[in-house]
Amino acid sequence: MAVLFLNQFFDVFHAAHNYIEKLKEEREMYSRLINMMRLLFS
Repeated sequence: MAVLFLNQFFDVFHAAHNYIEKLKEEREMYSRLINMMRLLFS
């Protein structure tokens, strides 16, 4: 029972970690885009 719970916990943790990593990458991409726009329009 405890093993099953741990397994589920790790699945959720892993999914959350992947989601956060993806968000970070997207945020970096957007900030690069915004910086480029600033350079173009300044």
